[in-house]
Amino acid sequence: MMSKVPRKLREQFQTKRCRLLYLIYNAPKSRIKNDPGIKSKLCKTLGYKSDGHFYYDLNYLINSNLLIEKDGYYKITREGKEEFLFLYSLKVATFASLVFGLLAVYYYWGLKTATLRHYEGILLLGITLMIAGVLYHITRRRLRPHIPQKAKQLLKE
Repeated sequence: MMSKVPRKLREQFQTKRCRLLYLIYNAPKSRIKNDPGIKSKLCKTLGYKSDGHFYYDLNYLINSNLLIEKDGYYKITREGKEEFLFLYSLKVATFASLVFGLLAVYYYWGLKTATLRHYEGILLLGITLMIAGVLYHITRRRLRPHIPQKAKQLLKE
């Protein structure tokens, strides 16, 4: 039963609508131009079968208050950013685990050279934290929406 939860979560993050929102989330200033040329290119690179499906998802995101149209741009709202809070939390947990793990290993070597006792526990803690950080990172990479490189290049134009 537990294996179905990550699969459903992963599937949720891999929908075209979620990929579109994530692309805008990662764009400079979390916005893209409201330009028919860019929207058409995004439609193709994100794998939409037609412009109608793309515009349906775009309108859904706007009507759900995840995006707003302002000053010739589609900009992600606070609610839209909160859709990826879980992924951001995993990113922070990854960083924290790796830093604490590295500090524990550094502390271990300090104790080892000073020939103090009980340094094996600190080494084990450091290795455990680093493994947890790597697992968080792998989970985050598997869950985050996969954006084609062509779509990322469109944001730089």
